[in-house]
Amino acid sequence: MSLSEFLNMGGYGFFVWWSYGLFAIAILWLLLLPRIQKRFRLKEVRQQIALEQLREQRAGKSSISGSQSSSPESD
Repeated sequence: MSLSEFLNMGGYGFFVWWSYGLFAIAILWLLLLPRIQKRFRLKEVRQQIALEQLREQRAGKSSISGSQSSSPESD
């Protein structure tokens, strides 16, 4: 049995190797997808945290400046 006979698989080689290739692509996709999703989710969470910190800083500054301007000065 030669290599070309093995790869040809009695005339069904195209279908056999096509199915192996499709299977390999599916397995790779299933292995890589969670990693891609994790990276995307972590990026979203970091952006959300940064946005919330920015809002807290702005709220803190506005309440400080608001309380200073509304309080009467006593001498």
